[in-house]
Amino acid sequence: MLTKINILYPNVSLIELIERFFLTYLTWNNSIPVRINKNKKYKINENEGSSIIVLSPTYPEQNLTKQINKSTTKIIEKAMIEGLKEIREARNLSSEEINDFWKKFLEPNKISEI
Repeated sequence: MLTKINILYPNVSLIELIERFFLTYLTWNNSIPVRINKNKKYKINENEGSSIIVLSPTYPEQNLTKQINKSTTKIIEKAMIEGLKEIREARNLSSEEINDFWKKFLEPNKISEI
């Protein structure tokens, strides 16, 4: 998914790239598959039950997110909203504070904390 954002916005700073990642996928129409290449041979199987469709860049295309359901989609969206808030707050930090921000931001979160 980040590769798609990097293709769309190749010349932006790291903080802007991450912000655009969150903005893009928080507003993405989930009925449209996320794909890196322009191959459009993948047919969406309505019975897969996936609420987010991310297609592999290899042939044959495969839905990499077929195990994601509505419940896990809500968890992902909540984490992305929180990440977007943190990234926007980081824009106002001093150069001394930004290193601490990145250390905290890149720490893995437990699912129970989301």
